[in-house]
Amino acid sequence: MSEFNLEQSIQEWKRTLWKQQGLEPGHIEELESHLRDKIDDYLEQGLSSEKAFNQAKERSMPEPELIATDFFNARHKGRKKPPWQRKASISSRMPMNIKVAVRFMFKQKLHSLINILGLGVGLSACLLIVLYISNELSYDKFYKDADRIYRFANGESGQSTSPRLGIQAKLDFPEIEEIARVKGPTENTLKVDNVKFRETDGFGVDSTFHKLFSVDFLEGNPDKAWTEPNAIVLTKSLADKYFQGSEAYGKLIHVNGVPTKVTGVITDPPQNTHLQYRYLLSFAHTTDVTTGNWIEKWYATYAKLVRGVEPEVLEQKFPEFKRKHAGSQLINWLGYDSYDELLAARNTAPTYTLKPMTDLHLYYPVFAFGSGGSIDNVYTFSLVAFFILLIACINFMNLCTARSALRLKEVGIRKVLGSVRKQLIVQFLTETVLLSLFAMIISLLLATLALDSFGNLANRQFTIQDLFAPELLLSLLGLMLVVGLLAGAYPAIFMSRFKPVKALKGELKVKGSNTFLRKGLVVFQFGISIFLIISTVVVFSQLNFMRSKSLGIHTEQVVTIKNAAVLNGKLRAFKELAKRSPNVVSLSYSFGQPFKRLAKSGFNMVDEADKKTNFTMLNVDEDFWATYDIRLKDGRLFSYDLDADWANLIINEAGQRWMGIESVAGAKLGQNNNNYNVVGVVEDFHFESLKQDIGPLVIRYSDPVRDTTVAKRWGKSYLGAFDALYSASIRITGDYGDALDHIRECWSEVAPGEPLNYAFVDEIFNRLYDEDRRFGQIFTVSSALAVAISCLGLFALTAFTLDRRLKELAVRKVLGASVIKLIRLILLEFTKLVTMGALISIPVGYWVMQEWLSGFAYRINFSPLLLIIPGLVVLIITWSMVGFQSAKVALSNPVNVLRSE
Repeated sequence: MSEFNLEQSIQEWKRTLWKQQGLEPGHIEELESHLRDKIDDYLEQGLSSEKAFNQAKERSMPEPELIATDFFNARHKGRKKPPWQRKASISSRMPMNIKVAVRFMFKQKLHSLINILGLGVGLSACLLIVLYISNELSYDKFYKDADRIYRFANGESGQSTSPRLGIQAKLDFPEIEEIARVKGPTENTLKVDNVKFRETDGFGVDSTFHKLFSVDFLEGNPDKAWTEPNAIVLTKSLADKYFQGSEAYGKLIHVNGVPTKVTGVITDPPQNTHLQYRYLLSFAHTTDVTTGNWIEKWYATYAKLVRGVEPEVLEQKFPEFKRKHAGSQLINWLGYDSYDELLAARNTAPTYTLKPMTDLHLYYPVFAFGSGGSIDNVYTFSLVAFFILLIACINFMNLCTARSALRLKEVGIRKVLGSVRKQLIVQFLTETVLLSLFAMIISLLLATLALDSFGNLANRQFTIQDLFAPELLLSLLGLMLVVGLLAGAYPAIFMSRFKPVKALKGELKVKGSNTFLRKGLVVFQFGISIFLIISTVVVFSQLNFMRSKSLGIHTEQVVTIKNAAVLNGKLRAFKELAKRSPNVVSLSYSFGQPFKRLAKSGFNMVDEADKKTNFTMLNVDEDFWATYDIRLKDGRLFSYDLDADWANLIINEAGQRWMGIESVAGAKLGQNNNNYNVVGVVEDFHFESLKQDIGPLVIRYSDPVRDTTVAKRWGKSYLGAFDALYSASIRITGDYGDALDHIRECWSEVAPGEPLNYAFVDEIFNRLYDEDRRFGQIFTVSSALAVAISCLGLFALTAFTLDRRLKELAVRKVLGASVIKLIRLILLEFTKLVTMGALISIPVGYWVMQEWLSGFAYRINFSPLLLIIPGLVVLIITWSMVGFQSAKVALSNPVNVLRSE
């Protein structure tokens, strides 16, 4: 045992003081002097040097850290603890946490890239869909007092109302603050400085239009703009087109040959309104407008209710209102003896209902002037966006929890070095939140790059301002924080609570619940992917079915001239000139055309007056059948040589079934106390969208060529209201270019200066499904992204699974397992997951798509292959990705794995 050295012990004691932050050199010298004095006292009492030193240090001197604290407090009054004794706050440690998180991200480059990219792509797709949904839900809500504006409907679904309704309702109901009628849209010829333009989207409006619809006037006075007849208000874009930026107010424009004064210029309507006008015409001061009747229905009538009035209360007054004012005209027009008899025959009270203007676009698209959307599409895309986001978040959380199992030893070392549980939890949460924030940045970048393409796909205009709207960014930031915290919660709580010794010895294993959770999330992910593929296949199969289904009429190579009414007395001349070309097979004039809005009218059985129904109306000449290749089933077609055909009708098979007749011999239909002979039955053909059943159709003979003047036969009011419905249909053959050039030459000769407005009938038919096609395209792209994100997560998860099982696979290979067996072992595990996902998603997909198909009168048969193939596709993709990575591991040398054990 070595001899005690007093001086050496004192110097070692001094060195412990030098390590304390609160002590200075002068302080240590004073403490040393005090210690030596105490040692001398104990030596004088007879104690040995060693005992004297120990007692002096223990009884007279506190621990070095306490000494430093006392000296610090003596110099800094009011501070409870010196800095070295205060624990670092979370905020003060955050820079270090972020630095460690970034270092870990670079260490795990592939894992981090897949995590960030998968979540970023999913978020970008979700953001774009949210923009579309927000736009759809915003329709007409920007108008001032939009919540008080309603549109009158005839019954529940009649979108057009009589001209008298608005006038009388304002007089009778104090609950109505203001009324405005709208008529259109119409297509007109506008002439400016001897240059003619054919312009669509024109509306006739009341002088009160601006009191219901927020219109910003750039030129003119809104209170006087539509008070005089022959007045027109142009949108800014149309005014610039005609006057190149100079003042348009007060200028004259000829509208269908009538001099019309420009009384205002207004801003163009935003895209999220159902009223997409380019110019607004004042109503003529005629009896039809100023007094009106209750029979003709050409107007959309809007009412702004007094604040606080409930529309349901006002609707209760409408039945008596209609009886009082419209009853006498209706019973005379429909051929009844009394209004009560009319009600009994209809088995319902004909009345009016009020539709909220903000609901027209999504809930009542037939009221939206062709700009209607679908609330079902909004629900569908909301579900798709949720699924995409869910898959991306599942991948993110799955990979975060999976990778945490590889960090047991790292956490053990951190604990040994002094990290407490709270610090570890904050560190894990910082890493996942940081990853999610990086993903948010990537998503905004990708969404910005895809904004224009998505806008074209959805037929909407989106701007950067829409994407970076503060409320959207805040929602996205909040979502990312939640996702990051959830993803880091499991590893943070689980990994921070175990004993470091067990982790360092390799005695800790990830519990089965973690594996069960991960597999459950993968099954759910597979299920969503299979459901989306099923939905995509069904949607496109239905759209393809509608494109390829026989319509019962010939639409290819048929050109329709929309503004044939401008020919007026030159209809015969144009027809004769056009038919001189061998490329023109047939030319027909008609009032109304298949796949365009057709009027309906009530007819009754002459022998059974109580048997009534609405027939769709079509007025055609004798060449209509040849032009559209419509086949006769019974009776005869109209003849140019028979004057009596003006009072005869031809019906379709649906009308024949309703009448319950075997032959047209002696068949009659009645309307408004007039009886008509049914002389023929044509085979059913589609004249509306395939979403509707083929209903009863009445075809009347109308030959404007014989009358030389269209207005003489059909009346000026019809032409003024429905120019777009009066058309010429031309069936052509041979070279399209030569045929169209010939038609243009004939048009220029007969109607010089008038623009020729034509379209192919098959294109008109296809436009009926534009919204459905856009729906299918967006749905397909969204589904493809969801599946791609799933594949990305599957790739990373497979790599992790194989990494965890390297030792097991190596041992199996050493014991004689073949490469095929090892690959099959891994594939079997993932095949089970795909199968479970399919068992969940196939019944759900079948039910959901049956509901979607129920909206089509003509739809595909739901083949079992439509349900099985998507599951097989996902299985093949899974086998490809898992098999490739499994093969690489199975072919590797097991020695490289086992020699490290």
